[in-house]
Amino acid sequence: MQLTGKVHIVCCDLPQAVALAAADLANDLHHVLGVPGQLSSEGAIRIALDPALGDAEAWRIDVQEDRIAITGSDTLGAVFGIYQFAERMLGVDPLWYWKDVLPEPREVIELAPQIITSTPATFRFRGWFVNDEDLLTEWRTDTGDRFIRYPFYAKVVHPQIIDRVCEALLRTGGNMIIPASFCDIMNPPEATLVEQCVKRGLYVTQHHIEALGVSHFGFENYWQARGEDRTFEYFTEPDKVRECWHAHAARWWEIAGEQVIWQLGLRGKGDRPAWHHIEGITEENAGDFINQAMRDQLDIIRQIDTRPTPPATTTLWLEGAKLMAQGALSIPDEVAVIFADHGPTETMQADFDQTPRDPHTNYGAYYHVAFWSRGPHLTQGTRPAKLKREFDRMAAKGDTHYAIVNVANVREHVLGIEAAMACMNDLENYDPDRHINHFAGKLAPLYRDLLDAFVDVTSDGYLKDGCLWEMIRYGSKMVIKGDTFSPFEKYCREAYGMDDPSSLPAKLDESAEQFDAIVQAFDHADIPQREQGFRMANLKVQAIILRGFSRATAAVMRAFDDRSVLDQAIAELEHILQLRTTAEYGKWEHWYRGDRKEDVAGVLQLIIQSQESSV
Repeated sequence: MQLTGKVHIVCCDLPQAVALAAADLANDLHHVLGVPGQLSSEGAIRIALDPALGDAEAWRIDVQEDRIAITGSDTLGAVFGIYQFAERMLGVDPLWYWKDVLPEPREVIELAPQIITSTPATFRFRGWFVNDEDLLTEWRTDTGDRFIRYPFYAKVVHPQIIDRVCEALLRTGGNMIIPASFCDIMNPPEATLVEQCVKRGLYVTQHHIEALGVSHFGFENYWQARGEDRTFEYFTEPDKVRECWHAHAARWWEIAGEQVIWQLGLRGKGDRPAWHHIEGITEENAGDFINQAMRDQLDIIRQIDTRPTPPATTTLWLEGAKLMAQGALSIPDEVAVIFADHGPTETMQADFDQTPRDPHTNYGAYYHVAFWSRGPHLTQGTRPAKLKREFDRMAAKGDTHYAIVNVANVREHVLGIEAAMACMNDLENYDPDRHINHFAGKLAPLYRDLLDAFVDVTSDGYLKDGCLWEMIRYGSKMVIKGDTFSPFEKYCREAYGMDDPSSLPAKLDESAEQFDAIVQAFDHADIPQREQGFRMANLKVQAIILRGFSRATAAVMRAFDDRSVLDQAIAELEHILQLRTTAEYGKWEHWYRGDRKEDVAGVLQLIIQSQESSV
């Protein structure tokens, strides 16, 4: 079979998600052949649905001498078949948009007759959580506003950008998404995020602090729209909370229907335990109130959702894990239990090992490829081998009903995203070393050096960019106030589990030298033209950020003895701001405009202003 020139794609009377994937295929053909494919009633590539294929999401690619048939057992099966054809036959990287790497152009695509069929994925539901998405929210400003009393997320991610996120997720074999942090579906621009995901055929679910889609911020907005200024008080005013839950659930069902997976639970404001913000709830009685809240939420779901058994989950994050380990939670059988890793260490928490599995309950996991604050955020930091180890542990427990990974702003974390999606789809055959070699080619040694250069502080934890940023900010404030090193040393021991914080500056110097060596080696590497932008942003700029954070942290720690050393921290942060702009080329212009989480510019000004005011 030969494909050349304008390739016609038959995609008639099929669901919208399939048509959108077919349009992506037409665009892929344009990248390869130089001429866009065309959707028509007759053509060389035919896309169809055939429930006889059997399993949900199954697909089949049949290449013959005169035609190509891509068949799915259902909507997602057809979508996955289209994207598998693009990857295997056209050479399209599933994350091409976020890597900024297009397939190699060809005049003719020669395909031998063959049949390729899918195999069931390791995990039933496989997805991304677009969380801490500060860069995405302000990359484009021609979008809707959010109404949230929080230092972040003033804007809604642009619909075209969330569509690119959905496309990439589907290309990597994912079928589920949490499209934003604190997503208030009552706000039309935020509802559009959910609508975009639904159009793409994805299951949509909610942040673990948003039971039935209601965060504390969403609750406040709901009642303000009705002329009442209320706080989320489930203990004293449960009916007000239930009314808000019901209204939001009804709207989610209206937009997403059978593509919604409900999130249950009860948490405090801003991703904190319930007892921090809800009057009457204490650490001792929280389990009882969470159990009651889940019962109330299930009652609401049964009133709205017409499915015989609506899919629902509860995520055991932070205090949820502790309460589960203590036996304080009674989770209904029909609610899937989602264990979580400890974000800074990317290792499953104690409740994962301690909780007996009930044969009537489904189990899954929430895992951090990205994490703010004490984890990788502006740079990658997830070691594929550790990720594989943790996913192997999930599979060994039988916890394969659901897996979702925190991907932050996506662009920085494509290596970890690829690793996670490979584990979700085909865990048995995922090889971390082979993956890095395939991902990086000749640059694989430098990627290994980058992941190995982080300073280890515990057996399972190492200082990624979020840790260093926090230490710079916290430590510089203490220096300016005239504190001694002793309180900072205590902070390091408690927050990061360090045995000997006084030895850290020397270790950070060594780590900075390793990052600097990566930058120097990169400048002399032979990198294909089509990959140069991606590698510069994904490797060199990240090494520059990590080098600067490492040196700035060491300088802040030494400044307890000599405050003038803070000038070195200032110089390093200025250097980061100057050099990271090289990653803002082309479509990536203004990429760092939304840097609100680590806020490099803000920390720099904090140190400068504090110095000036203390003179």
